[in-house]
Amino acid sequence: MSTMRRGAPARLQPAARALRTHRSRAVTATVVLALSSVLVPGATPPSAADGGVVTSPAVTSLVPLSLPVLTQVGPAAQDRLASVLGEDPSKRRLSVKWGTLTPLQDRPVSVTGTAPMPSNGVKRWVYLEELIAEDGVWTYVKDTRTDAAGAFGLELTLHRVNEPRRFRISVGKVPGAPAVTSSPVTLRAVWQPDSPTTKTYPGMSVTWPGTRVLVGSQQSIRGTLDSRPTKGTATVQRLVADRWVDVASSPVTGTGGFALSLPTAYLSHASYRLRITDAKGEVATTPAETFVVVPDYTPDGQESSYAFVSPDPVGRWNPCATISYKVNLAKAPAGVLPDVRAALDQVSQATGLRFEFRGTTTVIPFLAGDTFDPAVADLVIAWADPAQMHGLLPPGTLGVGGPEFRAALATDPAGRPVRQIYQGGVTISSAFNKALLPGAGEGLTRVAALMHEIGHAVGLMHVDGDAAQLMSPAIGYGLDQWGAGDLAGLERLGAGGGCLTPGA
Repeated sequence: MSTMRRGAPARLQPAARALRTHRSRAVTATVVLALSSVLVPGATPPSAADGGVVTSPAVTSLVPLSLPVLTQVGPAAQDRLASVLGEDPSKRRLSVKWGTLTPLQDRPVSVTGTAPMPSNGVKRWVYLEELIAEDGVWTYVKDTRTDAAGAFGLELTLHRVNEPRRFRISVGKVPGAPAVTSSPVTLRAVWQPDSPTTKTYPGMSVTWPGTRVLVGSQQSIRGTLDSRPTKGTATVQRLVADRWVDVASSPVTGTGGFALSLPTAYLSHASYRLRITDAKGEVATTPAETFVVVPDYTPDGQESSYAFVSPDPVGRWNPCATISYKVNLAKAPAGVLPDVRAALDQVSQATGLRFEFRGTTTVIPFLAGDTFDPAVADLVIAWADPAQMHGLLPPGTLGVGGPEFRAALATDPAGRPVRQIYQGGVTISSAFNKALLPGAGEGLTRVAALMHEIGHAVGLMHVDGDAAQLMSPAIGYGLDQWGAGDLAGLERLGAGGGCLTPGA
């Protein structure tokens, strides 16, 4: 006997596109305003040899006009023209200085510069714009205004590590000065890890990584024993459900040294310690050290913004067993399998759960009763026509997802009861096949929709009042990553809780 729970259907949210903002060497981008020359009859047009400068005595004036019949001049000619007119050439250029192209994550970058000013000294609007690669469109990020001398400054902060972002500065048109745009630059935020610390314990010294480490990064625990034990072994242990569990072991070298890796494959808050043994079985143990494995971006919203399908006892999968999954492609758009894999990778990174693809199926979760044959797979992901779903996918509903629990309670390593999920389903409405964009990123994407519904299948419920969470009832445009509350909830449902022992 089992019980299937469906998460409430996810709906579209007509929200504005979310814009995210990213910093090494100082870079100056210069764009020169084009002057146009007005020629009277009989004048000789400028040639390439003179750099576009009008030399005919028939030229009566040089004015910043932009008519199709006028000749525009290049940067070198701009300076020469400005000199003829007795002006400072720099006043005709937009100069932008990007403080750094590889800023530290979440640290503001100063963007400063000077814009060419009209003779009447009117202050100009300056816009920071970002290129949306999927659309090939430059979009507004923020703005400021110049001072009377044309100087301006603003700040830009990048929240995601190693994500290239393309920016430029644009200055609006005013009477006497046309619009002008800088050359684009690419910024990419970098992670600054906490510094390692070396601690001395009785009989050994150990160098631990910094307290906060980036998910997927290489982190080592290194140490040296004062003595030279025979066949010594160093083991790193993790505290799981109030019990110390071996994670990895390494032999101690003949000089007393050892090195072990700190696990960083998935997000977690965990305590670790070292245990040293020798051939005689003698043991030395260090005090616990706490580490936080963090994502490559700064999650939005509140950490308390999450809810469980089964809150008490908590319902979750057994993280020590691989979850098999199959996909029903009958009503799916072309090319969805990479998006399914990408969504599951995001769930794995947040929980430590492991998924294995077992091929395709004709099963549609929730179509005929609450359950499907366990022999099919642990998890089935499908696309279906709303007409097939008997009211489960009304207009505006993107999909449904949920877990199935075993009737008998399981236990965690501390003996606490857990409702064990042994099967899950996700069904996406084929009515949104065209509306959902492939991949992740800006707009309403397939990866975001799949992450939301798979979130239900691993035990998360909708959370109200915090639109930054992907598990909100309505999925906003551009929301393609877990919020702070999503991650806190997923961590409680993941590997950090330890293996499950099935109930009788």
